[in-house]
Amino acid sequence: MTINLNKKILKILIYISLSIGLISLWSISMGVSYGMNLAIIFFMITIFLFFKFNKINEYKKLSQEDFDALYNDNGIFEYEEQYFKVQLEDKIHLVNWNSIKTILAYKLDVITVDIICLEIFCENDLIIQINEETKGWYQFIKTTKKQFSKISKSWDVDIIQPPFERNLTLVYDRENRNLEDVHNSN
Repeated sequence: MTINLNKKILKILIYISLSIGLISLWSISMGVSYGMNLAIIFFMITIFLFFKFNKINEYKKLSQEDFDALYNDNGIFEYEEQYFKVQLEDKIHLVNWNSIKTILAYKLDVITVDIICLEIFCENDLIIQINEETKGWYQFIKTTKKQFSKISKSWDVDIIQPPFERNLTLVYDRENRNLEDVHNSN
């Protein structure tokens, strides 16, 4: 698994590493014996971070065809008028749309990007957790907006800003509670 770092953090780390490397070179000139080892280590870190920083600017651009396939894929979900099926790990859950009590959304900061997540609270203490990397995410979002007229049609866009903030959002609540009331009841 590759660890991606935020561009700003990488830039800061490069400057810090380069500064420590230069200080280490200065310590060599002052006769400190371990200065050369420090200089080599921090210059290697600087080079690594520099190449890592430059790789962030490279990204895979999806063709329209690939994006359409991703967007239209039902993934782990199957939909019917009254319910949907979702396969989580090795178990298939049958969820009646009417059994959904609350849907919360939030973002996870994974350094260079945010991942939008949903927690779907259902009757019988079933909690379904999915995120935008879940296969079928786009169709699930689209289908929930159709099923629940109370859901804001733009919640999935509104949650994006500001970046790298959790942005806990109440997407749906059967009892029409606000976010604070939902949070206090759990």
